[in-house]
Amino acid sequence: MKDVVRSLRQAERIAIVSHRDPDPDTIGSALALGLGLESLGKRVSWHCADPVPEPQRFLKGTERFTQDPPTNDVDLVVTVDFGSVERAKFALPARPPISARAGASNSACSAPSPRSSGSGTRWMPLSPAAESTDRCAGDRCPAPAR
Repeated sequence: MKDVVRSLRQAERIAIVSHRDPDPDTIGSALALGLGLESLGKRVSWHCADPVPEPQRFLKGTERFTQDPPTNDVDLVVTVDFGSVERAKFALPARPPISARAGASNSACSAPSPRSSGSGTRWMPLSPAAESTDRCAGDRCPAPAR
């Protein structure tokens, strides 16, 4: 968790990516995180391959989502509410790995592995606690392999 906080503090330009076919969890999580980061002076962009559904468009900031992938000039890419990069539905910028426990994903508790591109920008997966259908929950989820 310390790596996550440090990365968020160090980054100036942060892209937040929600999963395809967005639901209220991914939209709300992305907005809350992004608006909080903006209040700290960060430049934030929101990305989702599919449009924000009508029932969620009343939320402040949904008009700021773009259906384009993040550009390569961001300092950090944060995914919310999904554990597999394939759920983004578009290519994410590849980034050098950082050490962060991603929490449980929807794929047998395995955290996605950050990918390396040789650039100075970091990609960090974040996901919420496991749903009841997952084989683990909370602190019973094994830590990612090092």
